Amino acid sequence: MSANDYISSAHIKYDDTGKIVYNKFKLVFLELKNFTKSESEIKSNVDKWMFTLKYLAKLDNLPDALRTKIFQKLFFKAEIAKLSKDNTALSRDNEAKEQRIVELERLLRVNKTVQ
Repeated sequence: MSANDYISSAHIKYDDTGKIVYNKFKLVFLELKNFTKSESEIKSNVDKWMFTLKYLAKLDNLPDALRTKIFQKLFFKAEIAKLSKDNTALSRDNEAKEQRIVELERLLRVNKTVQ
């Protein structure tokens, strides 16, 4: 399977002459239904993006083939987006509390060294 099986492009042309309207404007179509590679078949960055776009909503864990910084960040943001509004607010509240605890622990350590 090559990228030509699931990525295609087109230019807008004049009907009468067939000449391209604007050479720098190109439409690119990602045909996710035609992308059939499994996780073990992922090799290129194009494969990684196609796999991610097709399966992100179904993934519970980040596959090994996608363990790079950009995909980890994307997966993390997708996980947050899955949370309901209540869970998101609760998660942010817990994060703020954790930051406050860390700050209080730091202040306690500083206070002990001063005494």
